[in-house]
Formats: sequence, C-alpha cells, structure tokens
Amino acid sequence: MGKLVKIQDNINRKKKDSEALVRSKNSKIKDLQMDVQRLNGQIKGLTQSIDTINGLYLESAQASVDLLSDLEYHKYKASFVDYSIRHTSSYEKLRQCINAIIKYFLHELKCCSISISYTGVNKKIIEILTKKSSRNHGHMPGFSGEKCNIYNMKLVDILFPERVIGKITVGREPYKDRRKEKAFGMKVKKEILFVKRLLENLISEIHNKELAVKDALTGLYNRKYLDEKLTDNFNSVDLFSGLDAQEHMVLSIIMGKDPKPYSMIRDLFFAESKGKDEFLLQKILLKLSGLNMITKSSDKYLNQLTDHYSFINSKKDYTLYVAMFDLDHFKDVNDNWGGHGMGDMVLINFASIVKTYIRTTDIAVRQGGEEFIIIFSRAMSMTKIWEVLERIRQVCESSLIVKYKGRERNVTVSIGLTQINKLDYNIHQLTSRVDKALYMAKKMRNKIVAVDEDYDGYYKIDM
Repeated sequence: MGKLVKIQDNINRKKKDSEALVRSKNSKIKDLQMDVQRLNGQIKGLTQSIDTINGLYLESAQASVDLLSDLEYHKYKASFVDYSIRHTSSYEKLRQCINAIIKYFLHELKCCSISISYTGVNKKIIEILTKKSSRNHGHMPGFSGEKCNIYNMKLVDILFPERVIGKITVGREPYKDRRKEKAFGMKVKKEILFVKRLLENLISEIHNKELAVKDALTGLYNRKYLDEKLTDNFNSVDLFSGLDAQEHMVLSIIMGKDPKPYSMIRDLFFAESKGKDEFLLQKILLKLSGLNMITKSSDKYLNQLTDHYSFINSKKDYTLYVAMFDLDHFKDVNDNWGGHGMGDMVLINFASIVKTYIRTTDIAVRQGGEEFIIIFSRAMSMTKIWEVLERIRQVCESSLIVKYKGRERNVTVSIGLTQINKLDYNIHQLTSRVDKALYMAKKMRNKIVAVDEDYDGYYKIDM
C-alpha cells in the first residue's frame, strides 16, 4: 500500500512539473509574441520614417533644382533688366535686350519658340524686333510631348495705348506634372508681361529721344520729324533718289510732254556734261529704260526717222499721300472765345480726333500754330484716304465745340490732299502741292480739296 502511495506521489509530482514546464513555455511564447509585435511596430515606424525621409529628400532635390533654375533665371533676367536700367535708350540697347530675352525664354524657361514683331514706321526698330527663334525641348524628361501652349501679348504705343505696334508670341510644351505646369504657366505669362512693358518703354524712349521731338501740347510729332519721315517715305517709292548726277541729267533732258529725239538728247547731254561720251549716254538710256522711267519709239525728226525717248515714270508706286489741315477761324477763338487757354484746348481735342481715325503707320504732325499734316504711307487709294479725312472733318464739325460765357460755337477744319506723282523730284514739290490744295479748301471753309499737278500746272481732283 505504501508503494502505491509513493508511486501516486511521483506521478502527481511529475504532472505538476510538466504543468509548470508548459506554463513556463507558454509564458515564453507569449513574451516572444509580444516581442514580435513590438518589433513589428518598430519596423512599421522605421518604414514610415524612411518614407518621410525619402519624401523630404525628393522635396529637397526638387528645391535644389528649382533654386538652381531660379539662380539661372535671375542671371538671364538681369542680363536684360539691369542692362535696361544702366544704359540710356539706343538701338544697341534694344538689340542687346532682345538677344537676352530670346536666350532667357528658350534656355531658362524652356520654351520651344518665341516670336517678336514690330509694325511701326521706324525701319531700324523693325529690323531689330522682327525676331523668330525656336528650340526643341520635347526629348527632355518631364515634358509631355503634347501640342504647345501658345501665349500672345500685344505691344502698344505708350502715348496712344489704343494703337497696337507689335506682338510677342511664345510657344511652350506643357509639363507632365499638372501642378508644375500650372505654376510654370503662370510664371511664363508674368514674364511675357514684364518683357512687353520693357520693350514698350524702350521703343517709346527711342522714339522720343532719338527719332523725334513730340509737340508738348498735342503729343503729335513736330516739323523736324515731318521732314525726316516724309523724306524717308518719299525715297522709298522714288526712283529719282537712286540715280547719280549724270543719270539725273539725262532724265531731266527727256522729261516733258513731247518725246525728245535722240540727237537732241545727245547734244544737250554733251553740252551740260562738257564731254562727248556717247557710250556713257547709251548706257544711261539703257538703265533708265530698264527702270521703266523712259520709253523709246521711232518717229520723224527734221524729216528723218530717228529714235525718240519719252519720260513715263519715276516712282515704284504711288501709295504716298499727304494731307494738310487748318482749323477754320482759329484766330477768332484765341481773340474772342476765352483766349489762348481755350485755343490750346481746341488743339488738344483736334489732335485726339486725328489720332482716333488714322492708322498706326500714319504719321500725324503739328506743322505750327493751327496747321497739321498727316503722312499716309502705303495707302490703298485716294478714295480710302478721302473717307478717313471726311470722317475727321465731320467729327470736328459736330463735336469740336467751344463754350464761353454762355455762348457756343463749333470749330471746323479745312483739308488739302495730294498724292506723290511722277514729276516730283523731292518732298518740297509734294508739300507745295498740298499747301495749294489747302489754300483752295480754305477759300470755302470746312471742305476737303484734292490737288494733283502735271506739265500744265495744278488741277483739282473731283471725288
């Protein structure tokens, strides 16, 4: 019996030891599970930290790229901004700025094209500002390769903002990243606006400081500018200006109503040139014929058939028109309607009317006092010019009003008009003819008179 008790005790003890061992193992397993959970939490935290670090790295890298881009941007921008500030207005200054602007847009703003145009009357500015340039950025990473975004902005005359004198057009391939594309698109628009203002100021400064002196009262050009631009326009259509002295001499001999026989031309040429170079005369006649300034025919002279030469043309085209204005009874306004202050107001209002109805390429000048001139270059026809002048005349008649001490009167305008013709040697013949037309208009008041001239003198053109 005692043995059975001992055996039972051994069994119970071993059972308890086994249970204790199981409890110990379970405890260790539980501790390991907790350690695993803790490690998983740490791994998750480390993963999040790595993601944050990666994000910060990418942002830092992008910020570094943007910083370098901005540094380059300011470097190129300064190349035309600072140049504009440091140097006085000149054609060279404009040329330097244009080159820097094109480089800036194509290289720094990664635009694929830029075009700048100017449609004013200054040939040097036209040459400098007529620029087109492009660069292919499509192969670079980050660009979508889609159709270019096009940005257009007009250049205007600072003095007359209603007049468009040019245009800036920029083409740019969009970025793949929409956020970056939106931000960069706004940046490009701001830069084009900045360049627009810069160029408008440069053009205005050149016009005012180097090309002309504006009339302080009306804002129109003065007589000095008239002589310069009228000469430029005259020479651009005139064949006389391209002839040398001897060619001019031969043409002068031939000019006239009737054809001149060769023998007469030869004798007069020899007498005036004090030589007998018939080969030179033949060469000159051939050149004048090639320019369509003279034509040759055969006719009798002293009962002998001989070559005759006739003058037929001296202009490349006839698109240059000049109009002269005079305000009717303007002295009466100064004397009896409020003095010179009122007269100045009338002149200012008249100049404003003129600016409203003429083209950007037309040149309005205050000749002096109450006389004005407009140069219409590259005009389509006298009919078109007449329509413009008639509109100015009508508006003056209806709205150029003077009020003084309860009284009211309108101020009308008389207008003379002429067109360049084949007999004009210089601008003085053109201005004399338009002055004659104005004289005829002033006799009637508030009228337009067009005048031309031939070998018999002036004649009125009926419109």
